[in-house]
Amino acid sequence: MKKTIISTIAALAITSTALQADSYISLSYSGAETEYSSSSNKESGFSFGYGIKFGEDFKNDLGIEYNAIKGDQAYGDMYSIHYKLGYNIKDFVPYATVGYGLQDVGTTTISGKDYSEYATGFSYGVGLTYQVTSWLDVDASYRKFALEYEIGSLLTIETDLNLINVGVAFKF
Repeated sequence: MKKTIISTIAALAITSTALQADSYISLSYSGAETEYSSSSNKESGFSFGYGIKFGEDFKNDLGIEYNAIKGDQAYGDMYSIHYKLGYNIKDFVPYATVGYGLQDVGTTTISGKDYSEYATGFSYGVGLTYQVTSWLDVDASYRKFALEYEIGSLLTIETDLNLINVGVAFKF
């Protein structure tokens, strides 16, 4: 997993140079609600991201993100890659986003056998960025992840993760 993340960061850095785009790092507070069957759990944490932004009127953004969501019922760390498309309206950029996520859901023991599991799935959402300065953005977003994981070949579990992030991005 670490090799994949490092490779993705390197690819984004090379791409941003080739496209003459802005690179950025982001830090956010995350609020999450996990929905499974008839129950839901509310959790919170933080996220850290890296990406590139390019385009004038239409803003394109390709990035990766790490979310550390903690709480009584939280599964575990989440990694995601996303694409955002927005339109620049003065200093505001409303956008839509799609992506793919992977969340560590821990280890399940069934009949004495341990199963280490990851939930994976696609995401979609909306957000709004305010460009405070040429190097600082403030961002708020909502994303819904439709996650699924299998415990061995015994059971498939589907869960939804609603994620709200509020944070800042530093462009360089």
